[in-house]
Amino acid sequence: MKNFIRFTSLCTLLLLAAPMIAQDEPEPGDKIRQRTKKDVALLLPQVGPGGSPTSRVDGENGTPRQFKIESEGCEKMKGYVCVPPGLDKSRKYAMAFAFVRTFWGDGDTATDMLDIGVMTSARDPLIVCAIQYTVTKREGNVTHITEAADRETRRVGFAWALKKVMKEHPVDPERVFLTGVYHGTDEAINWATSLWAEDPDAFPFRAILIDGVVTESADSMPPVPLIITVDKGMDSHFRQAGSSDTPRMVVNHLMSMGIPCQFHLYEDKWTNYIGSGPVRTRWQVIMRDAMQCLGGPGALEYYDAKPPVGVITKDDELPFAESTDPVVAEVIGICKAGDWGRAQRRLKEVLENRSIKTSDKRPVLLFKREFDKYVKDEMDRCNKSIEVSLKAEAWAHSLHKARLASMWEAFKDEGWCRNKPYGANLEKLKTYPVAVREAARRDRVLEAVNLELTGEREKAKAKYEEIAKEKDADGGLSDWPRAAEYRLSWWTD
Repeated sequence: MKNFIRFTSLCTLLLLAAPMIAQDEPEPGDKIRQRTKKDVALLLPQVGPGGSPTSRVDGENGTPRQFKIESEGCEKMKGYVCVPPGLDKSRKYAMAFAFVRTFWGDGDTATDMLDIGVMTSARDPLIVCAIQYTVTKREGNVTHITEAADRETRRVGFAWALKKVMKEHPVDPERVFLTGVYHGTDEAINWATSLWAEDPDAFPFRAILIDGVVTESADSMPPVPLIITVDKGMDSHFRQAGSSDTPRMVVNHLMSMGIPCQFHLYEDKWTNYIGSGPVRTRWQVIMRDAMQCLGGPGALEYYDAKPPVGVITKDDELPFAESTDPVVAEVIGICKAGDWGRAQRRLKEVLENRSIKTSDKRPVLLFKREFDKYVKDEMDRCNKSIEVSLKAEAWAHSLHKARLASMWEAFKDEGWCRNKPYGANLEKLKTYPVAVREAARRDRVLEAVNLELTGEREKAKAKYEEIAKEKDADGGLSDWPRAAEYRLSWWTD
């Protein structure tokens, strides 16, 4: 009898607890939402259009390889994958699934995808998969563009290709990004919203990166970071036309609905948009930096992306003379861009290439000696500058800090560099008094962003305005008042 009473009591407790257990079940897609909340902080601060006037991409991407889309009805579609050379198969790497349809629709997807592949770097290699989903037919001077399959069939084919590439290559499933450029933006957004509607828990993308205009409603957008780059000419066109759906209006609406956005306005010219000129590089830098912030090594620091600390003197100029040797000239250009790891690898690549005659390598070998001596001396010089700043509890010289960080990352495993204090001093810059004050301001900006994402727009705007007024704090060199000010620059009510 006692056992029966105990059994009955247990059943009653389980019945009473059942509704509570049901209430605790996570909402579909909750894991994605929780990760996004953390990613919001990783993407801060945005203090301007992204990158810098001199930043560029110079990735060592591989050669695109075509594969068949073996999904019913997708016979006319083509898949391409591009893998950086020399990947360590024991590691996992970021991947971009790209839609890169050109304006005229008759571009070569294998070539266009290199605009995404060039975002790869030794510090964060990027595997790229791109799909050609249109068919082009020329009749005289007229180009006819049709979809290679209907929408639902295409989507099944995209999913098949994504699964194939992730299975066959060392892809980190936590760092898969969806990218859309040119007319591929609509295809990317439409597929993303479809995937989220079908199965939020299985949504495969960490973030969506778009160069162009977003037209999808916020109600159906996946709640992952949305990185949007728009050239100023396009933004101006929408505003002059009196459109009720300008790019900045759309991203403000998305933010109010809980979709975290970065909005980047950059200079552009029609003649450079379909070429590989320096203007076009800006959106590539922005996308690369965003991907590197989300689960990667973090974005590079640009000494000229914000008001500089310290005066640039003759001692800061690179001492390398102009060279007629193409390799040396190329490496000098890479050094000027501040990518010391890439410069080192390029020199090593040429010097170890047995197909190049020893006599032809002589200019490169002579430059390598000059390069090595300069790097060692310059790291010492920049480190002394950092030590002065740490002792004075003052801002570090922008160029010295950025240069030392790039060189340390490139040479830290060299025997001559291992026991030097460079890395330790760079770490101290993250915790000394200036950094502590910056962290407090960061928390306030993050609070404003979270208010905005939860629909408290008026409170968020007031907090942004309050923080922006402090732009003279710490000598006017703090990132966070500028971040608040930049957010207000694309605010719409």
